[in-house]
Amino acid sequence: MKYAPLLLILLISVPFGADAASKRPSCELTVTSSHGETSFSKKATVFATQGETITLAWESENATSAKDSDGESISRSGSRSITVTDDESYTYTFNTGSKKVSCSVNVLIAEGAFDSSSLSNASAKPTVTGTAEGTKIVRVVISEKEGNHIVFTSKDIRVKRGEWSVKLNKSLDNDTYDISLYGDKRYKLNKLADGTLGIGTKVSASAGTGTGSLSASMLPLLSGGSAGPYGSVPVAYLKVTNTSPSVAFLAGVTLKQNGSANVSSVTSFSTVDDKALNRSSAIANFRNNVAYIPLNASILAGQTRIYSIKAQLGQNLAPGASLILDVQSLDTKSSLNASLPLRGVTWVLRGY
Repeated sequence: MKYAPLLLILLISVPFGADAASKRPSCELTVTSSHGETSFSKKATVFATQGETITLAWESENATSAKDSDGESISRSGSRSITVTDDESYTYTFNTGSKKVSCSVNVLIAEGAFDSSSLSNASAKPTVTGTAEGTKIVRVVISEKEGNHIVFTSKDIRVKRGEWSVKLNKSLDNDTYDISLYGDKRYKLNKLADGTLGIGTKVSASAGTGTGSLSASMLPLLSGGSAGPYGSVPVAYLKVTNTSPSVAFLAGVTLKQNGSANVSSVTSFSTVDDKALNRSSAIANFRNNVAYIPLNASILAGQTRIYSIKAQLGQNLAPGASLILDVQSLDTKSSLNASLPLRGVTWVLRGY
């Protein structure tokens, strides 16, 4: 019986060893972006904005080793920051002996915006329009300012050639409402834009959300020249960068005519950003040579936008008079770093 102790040890140890070997590893990924946070196991697809910095965090249980998408060894729990420059997939694999499990995320670039002109002083059943890219479908959700009670949720809206439109099928009372734009609901972190909808009332210039910190400068891409009746001329290329870790909102800009031409030479303004996501237009309503141009733009952390501002000229122009529209101020709640005023381009008017 000298082998009895050894047999006893084997009988006791085998079940425990088998139980330990039967445990499979598990994993969970957490993605944090400017639009929130989401956690999942196995795989998911999330939306992000180009240039945005997101955080990927992973955790595992029962794993003895882990590797990233490049096959490099990593800790079994950790995180990394990623600046989104293109659509990309990230996979993390966790092993225990011969058993393994993977968690992965597809990060897709998607952006969207509201046309500010469709949000201000709208009718009871407004048609809301905007732009989007990186998603074939968008949805619009409207809620009350107080209590966040949802008053309207659209069906899926097809994006055609980068643009979308939806007409409300119910009447809204005269008031201001929160309005949000979402991408394809199959994907996580799919909010694309926030705004304020004014029914029967003009939206306040400071109605947008987001604080952040902005820097602004004029790009020297324009040299000016001469312009005749009914011409549409670019007067500014405004570069705006959100230098903070939070979303910033730019409600609009003011332009001041510092040339010799009468302000009646300009009938309206239009703006578009370099991604064609924010578009706006406004009647040229000057007061003391100053006009306000709405933008209603949400600028994500670390993002840069370049706004092209054009002036539409009228019929009766004074030949030889100069049009010099300087950016006098930026309408934002964010802290601002800019050497204002920002000098605009000089256009010499002609009568033909």
